[in-house]
Amino acid sequence: MNPGDTVSHLIIGCVPANVSLDQMLLAMLKANPDAFIENNVNLIKAGASLRIPTPDEAAQISRGEARQTVIAQTRDFAEYARRLAQ
Repeated sequence: MNPGDTVSHLIIGCVPANVSLDQMLLAMLKANPDAFIENNVNLIKAGASLRIPTPDEAAQISRGEARQTVIAQTRDFAEYARRLAQ
């Protein structure tokens, strides 16, 4: 990972047709918990080494749960960014 990279950008080509991007993002978080700040997919550590989860790992997370979690984490990220800006 380099500064400015996002997980979405890195995995967009690795998301199989039967798995949503949100499911894959949460699978990345579960597969690489030490690579993220505050357990948030939007806060990846620069220089982190990542393991890309398998489609089966991603599919174990329901689409609804994945969507709700990513939305919540995006809100948390916005708050984190506001705190840093102050």
